[in-house]
Amino acid sequence: MRLIVMRHAKSSWNSAALSDFDRPLNRRGEKDAPEMGRRLQALGVAPDAIVTSPALRVRSTCEFVAAAIGFPEEKIVVDETLYGAGTNGFLDVIAALRRRDDPPREIMLFGHNPGVTEFVEFLTASRFGNVPTCGAAVIDIVSHAGFPFAAGSGSLVEFEFPKKNRPE
Repeated sequence: MRLIVMRHAKSSWNSAALSDFDRPLNRRGEKDAPEMGRRLQALGVAPDAIVTSPALRVRSTCEFVAAAIGFPEEKIVVDETLYGAGTNGFLDVIAALRRRDDPPREIMLFGHNPGVTEFVEFLTASRFGNVPTCGAAVIDIVSHAGFPFAAGSGSLVEFEFPKKNRPE
């Protein structure tokens, strides 16, 4: 099984009147999200399922990335569990997908920090410190890993983020 765990792109703080849930992407986020989608497509990312937090900035990131990798927007699942989720929330979403009659082999999850970083560190037994905005970790779960996954049951295949390999 392969997981792609992605944090939302940069969001706007321009309006104090908006709730955290309703914050949109800023210009940089609107630029970075499609770029990251193109990078992920070049890496061969092809999820069978995409699940996103319902927060506006996360849904927008997800939609940009899905369009770039050719995933149909109508198949994106919005799950409230991912809004503010930590490791257990991500595992709950994966468990629900695994209960399907035809469970996906490649799952892409879009969420928030600190939960994204916590989950990636849990799966890979690595210390990232911080998955940056619009960062994506591509993780293969070892074939003998049962569920729920144990700490360190994943192997980091790729770690992409907008500033990686960008000239300064």
